[in-house]
Amino acid sequence: MKEGNILSFRVNKTQGQFFKAELVQTEESRRQGLMFRDRQPHLQGMFFLFTDRAKRRSMWMMNMRFALDIVWLDGNLRIVSIIRGAQPCRTGEVCESITSIYNAQHAIEFNAGDAERLGLYEGDQLKFLSAKSK
Repeated sequence: MKEGNILSFRVNKTQGQFFKAELVQTEESRRQGLMFRDRQPHLQGMFFLFTDRAKRRSMWMMNMRFALDIVWLDGNLRIVSIIRGAQPCRTGEVCESITSIYNAQHAIEFNAGDAERLGLYEGDQLKFLSAKSK
């Protein structure tokens, strides 16, 4: 898989929803994330791929222009926790990190409300389907 590929997933439960996510895997692209973007497509996320060991991971909302749902995953793509409606930090504000409650291997950021619309809940298992060039 390459940086910027669009990944396809399915929530592995009865009538599980399908969704796509942009892959970010380099330190630089993970640090940049969705900063300075005006939006991301409806029901599409950004998948943060980490290759080190699972641990409590942190994100921050500096220079974000819209609120997010952050879905934390273990190495088997099981949802370990979800932060819903994380608000952006404004320039000049103290911007605190948003940290996973449990150890997480990966994360997906969605527009606020999309995790609910997709029916994503703690304990759900995601299934990776494919990767395509952007």
